[in-house]
Amino acid sequence: MWQSALAWLEYLFGDKAQAKKDIDRTTTMEGTQTMKDCARVLRLYITAASPDGKATGTAAEPAGKATGTAAEPDGKATGTAAEPAGKATGTAAAFDTYVATELQWLDTLSKRDGKYIGMKERIVHQQLAPLYEHAGRRSTAMALLHSVDAYCYNVNLDTMSVASLKQFIDYTNNPGPSALDRYMASGLQLDETALLDLMGTKYLRQCQWAEAQKWLQQVPPSFYNKKGYAVYALYRKWNVEPWVKRQWLKEGMEYEENHEPLTVNPKLLFAREMQQMEQTIGPLNGLARQQRCYDLAVRYAQVSFTGDCWFIMRNGKSVSDTLNTNETDFMGRARDLLRQASTTTDAKLREKALFAIAYGGLYQEAQLWCDYIWDSNLSRIIPKPRPQTAQYKAFTALYKTLAGKESPYVSRCDEYRKYKKYR
Repeated sequence: MWQSALAWLEYLFGDKAQAKKDIDRTTTMEGTQTMKDCARVLRLYITAASPDGKATGTAAEPAGKATGTAAEPDGKATGTAAEPAGKATGTAAAFDTYVATELQWLDTLSKRDGKYIGMKERIVHQQLAPLYEHAGRRSTAMALLHSVDAYCYNVNLDTMSVASLKQFIDYTNNPGPSALDRYMASGLQLDETALLDLMGTKYLRQCQWAEAQKWLQQVPPSFYNKKGYAVYALYRKWNVEPWVKRQWLKEGMEYEENHEPLTVNPKLLFAREMQQMEQTIGPLNGLARQQRCYDLAVRYAQVSFTGDCWFIMRNGKSVSDTLNTNETDFMGRARDLLRQASTTTDAKLREKALFAIAYGGLYQEAQLWCDYIWDSNLSRIIPKPRPQTAQYKAFTALYKTLAGKESPYVSRCDEYRKYKKYR
């Protein structure tokens, strides 16, 4: 117990090499079974964190050579459960074997005593997953996260690149010869249809419509009927202008359990439509091209995280949503298309495009036209304009262009009316 405490304090104070030496010594000492179990857990934690305990390379190409013995600071992967004080074999595969053995032991221990479940979670989160990620073995790191934390695993799965997800899918089907990868793969219970949907969704986020269709055409509509957003996918349309009409569902509709089922894959339908519209814009000129730009902008705005059809690109919606990693800035793309549409000589289309550019749903909070502050003199909250922001400039362009000749749908806009009052 005291030797374990010494090693742990040395680790906490940054002397990882000495901590490694001292924790290794506990394997030959006497004590209660609980003392031995705790020392063994600490040994795995410290070994994974020591500067020499790297999981570099792959099982087929172990790039991380491990020299020396468990007592030496440069020893890579030390021993196994059967030979806790033994010498390292000199490869990353040996470290994998050690980790696999210890995690399997922890699984058995956790079934006997629930308090050890948290120990495995901390080791994976704080040491093993970052270690394998840093070593370029992200699929192994993902499998480790999957074994202890479904939420963290799903967040990482959702934000990783297409290439990394492809590698992970390949890994789940062919984990390789490493003892650790074989052990992790045995516990992976993955929904193959969900992975196909995720791959397709990732291509949607990058506006690669043809590639998205290759994956999404393998996903049946029944998959989406099980999703919480199915009711939105059923009733909302991505060709509705969000700056003119918001597609709120009637009270109680969100919680209906007996609504009609989806008969088409909404993501596949969207990908096909976008591909067709973008492929045929090239020959268009003048008003026809400007109208197509406007129509495309409507769709980009609707599938952004502020749009009504957010479910095309993500599984949920929150007030704290922002642009995700490996995701196109759909709001920015919509603004660019609207600017092209606003160059038209058609008065109606120009007004619609200028009004759309000023729509708050196309801007993140830092670029909105005002802050809302408390006015102690008026005893209420009022807008404080921010002339430097993009939305303020868009409102200014709208105001100067229309010069009091706004259509009713523009003049009735609450934000535009406040802008005119407080600008």
